[in-house]
Amino acid sequence: VMSSSSSSSSSNNNNDKDHGGDKDDIINTRETILQETLKTLTLLLGSIPPLRDSFVAWERWMELFQLFVVNEEKKKKNWRIVTELLRLAHVACLNCEPNKVNWMRTCRRRNAGGIGLVLKCLKYSPKDDEEDGEEEQGGDVVEIINNNNNNNTQIMKMMMIQACKLIIVLCRFDDFRDPSSVTSSASGQPSLSGAGLPTVSSAHDNVLEFSREGTVPVLVNLLKTTCRETQKQKQELCSTLLQALRVLAIQDDIIQSMVAMGLLQVVQEITCTSLDVQEKEDLTTADTTLHSKEKEEEEEEDTTSTLSLKSSSSSANLVAAALGLMRNLSGNDDIKTTLCIGGGSGKTSSSSTKAALPQILQAMKLYLSHTKIQQHGCGTLAAMALRRPSNVTEILSQNGHLAILRAMKSHPTNVAIQRQGSLALRNIVSRPLSGTTADNNNNGKKDEDDSSYSFNAKEMLLESGAEHVLQNIAGAHQGSVDEAYAALRDLGIEGVKLCKVGSDGQLQSRVSSYNVEAVMAAAGEGMAATTHKKVSNFRPVFETSRVLDDL
Repeated sequence: VMSSSSSSSSSNNNNDKDHGGDKDDIINTRETILQETLKTLTLLLGSIPPLRDSFVAWERWMELFQLFVVNEEKKKKNWRIVTELLRLAHVACLNCEPNKVNWMRTCRRRNAGGIGLVLKCLKYSPKDDEEDGEEEQGGDVVEIINNNNNNNTQIMKMMMIQACKLIIVLCRFDDFRDPSSVTSSASGQPSLSGAGLPTVSSAHDNVLEFSREGTVPVLVNLLKTTCRETQKQKQELCSTLLQALRVLAIQDDIIQSMVAMGLLQVVQEITCTSLDVQEKEDLTTADTTLHSKEKEEEEEEDTTSTLSLKSSSSSANLVAAALGLMRNLSGNDDIKTTLCIGGGSGKTSSSSTKAALPQILQAMKLYLSHTKIQQHGCGTLAAMALRRPSNVTEILSQNGHLAILRAMKSHPTNVAIQRQGSLALRNIVSRPLSGTTADNNNNGKKDEDDSSYSFNAKEMLLESGAEHVLQNIAGAHQGSVDEAYAALRDLGIEGVKLCKVGSDGQLQSRVSSYNVEAVMAAAGEGMAATTHKKVSNFRPVFETSRVLDDL
């Protein structure tokens, strides 16, 4: 069906010229069949991993994609088929590194400009159909977003979401399978692509290629258009755009180009708007609950609370995507200082940029149960505190360490949060703060004769219960025990060592902190950070070497 659709679409241009109505009906029927075929194939690839690993129809996929996106002879483009093609590529490449490599290879081999076609989907508008495919970068996007009554516009928004998802999956490594375990059938035979499963990720090369094709300006321009919208579908598009920008923000040059386009202000505006909406919803829900008296009012409250939960969920996902982008942008030292303190004197920072630290802490407080927000919040604070004592001072002055500990306590089984929280606590105490002395007792207070805060970070963390959290919560997971141990060591806790814990949870033996490689090599066994007295290695008995006696 996929191969015949492309050939029939081109042949019909020369045949049946006198039967325009019949020709249109035939084309519509074939496109409907193709659309349903793409949906079925997407469902099969998503539910049967061996079939997904053996998918090799990228040449036909690219031919169809180019036909329905670029074909200027069609007065009305079938955007539903384009959306299904993008969804098929997204599902086929998800958790499958060979398909990602094959998709990028097909773009280079055919010179079809596959990346350019994806970007064309992000820049298209209904007006372009009337102008023979001529579009301006970011110029006609406003018409797409603001026109809510056109059904075709809603389809194009879904097409943009699928295009962003394809960019995300191509620029992120998510295939952690063992090549020998990939099979293509029930008989257990190795799959065609699994047999040659790459051991090296192609995500970094894909990011660079997407960046060279001008993906960043397209995404930023589209984000600026959608950031002020509150409808659910537009929030989903905005969240997907933030995620796409995050996977691209892995190199300093790309990050600086994003900030130069005003991305910091846009992200802060999105975060601030979402937090305001959430606070209003919380107040409305609380007020409605207090004044409920009759059954009819209770039914209305149930309906209102359901809608509020749906809106809250989309708002939470939007905040999580914004914090995730801030986390990657904080990889640049100047930008993370701008996000933490505001302003800045670096080349990439703007004097009008406000500090995003209060928004991050507010988001972690409002969405305490949202794991992604807590993970990205702790990760952003860890990046801000790295090698920046001035940022640490600002974080402590706004009780950022309490937000980190609260997140770790609220999600004791989430290893990612425990790891990022441990890294953040370690970065806070790893470097001495300016103006801080060992005898300083005014923790978190402002000196009368000094305009800056002076802190004793170690004492503040210890008084807040950081030792207990690091030792008993973060130190109980193998994925975060190293970070927890490093944080306890930098906090000055004496006698911290790594212990070997069996599968039954029982402590088997204590291992020296200077020889943990043997313990970490044990498969299936966890590690735990514990505190106990140091055992002296001093040997009071002197033994003469027999080698010297023989000489």
